[in-house]
Amino acid sequence: MPSIGLFAQGQPAKLYIPVRAVEGTTLTTGYAVVMACDGNSIDGISVLLADSDDAAGLPGFCGVAASDIADAGYGLVQCFGFANSVRFSDTGTSVTITLGDACVPGKGAGGLTSGVAPSYADSGFKFVIPSNLPATLSAAGWMSGVLKCL
Repeated sequence: MPSIGLFAQGQPAKLYIPVRAVEGTTLTTGYAVVMACDGNSIDGISVLLADSDDAAGLPGFCGVAASDIADAGYGLVQCFGFANSVRFSDTGTSVTITLGDACVPGKGAGGLTSGVAPSYADSGFKFVIPSNLPATLSAAGWMSGVLKCL
């Protein structure tokens, strides 16, 4: 059984939850995921890619895939602590992500954006704080950040 938490003095804490991918495709490392929250899918372990166009899933935002998880396979989602790989969305607008913004699921499955302020109704105050951004944000890409998705 893999560790679900890493705690050491002087090191950032990390928490993980065990999940089962039900997206129909592999969940890529760093992609934002939500608990399946509709109908018979609510079981506390099934996850899908996060997407702001699916408002029903946003309350289930639970973190980012800690490694690739094959469809119908099991893996870990990081829900708290520093993560090296976090996907951000290309929203098709001039949304700017700056260090310290609260990022939540955006358009484009699995990506995050700072385009909408987190609200209890949409995100349950679950977000990722960017700590390192690429030089350009004109397309979807990768950043590092601190997750607070509990």
